Amino acid sequence: MRPRVALVLGGGGSRGIAHVGVLEVLHNAGIPIDLVVGTSMGAIVGALYAAGITPQVISENLARIGGINLFSLNLFSARARQQRIREELKRGLGDKTFADLNIPLVVTAVDMVSGAEVALDQGELIPALLASSAVPAVFPP
Repeated sequence: MRPRVALVLGGGGSRGIAHVGVLEVLHNAGIPIDLVVGTSMGAIVGALYAAGITPQVISENLARIGGINLFSLNLFSARARQQRIREELKRGLGDKTFADLNIPLVVTAVDMVSGAEVALDQGELIPALLASSAVPAVFPP
């Protein structure tokens, strides 16, 4: 019996490219992933991979979204960037739910009222990804 593999991907906009590199190495080596866990950009990259999208196509999707530099964003550009992210997620994932994915996925987010971490693994996928990548006052959930 082979060991089960869980891939855990962290947050950080620019780390998304590094996540894609890791996925590409695992994919090319034929190492099966049994579970993906991610937060923020790691949740987005992980969801795309769990949906069966290749690392190459994920990389192209990230290039369309563009790099995220929080220090250069004003409120208008933050809303425009969030809309671009939503559109790219819709393009790549459609109306998929967690149940539609090829690989089980857990997305982490923070409850803004209690401050508690929340693990999301059912229901609509895109709202969970947006909640995970939210930065209050910059990228709302």
